[in-house]
Amino acid sequence: SQRHWQHALPPRARVQHERINLTFRVIRPA
Repeated sequence: SQRHWQHALPPRARVQHERINLTFRVIRPA
């Protein structure tokens, strides 16, 4: 699942991914 591989990433990479996710959500609201 998505959560599983997110936990496998270093905290910094996970934070960066969350920021990218948030940016995409702002540009294209679900």
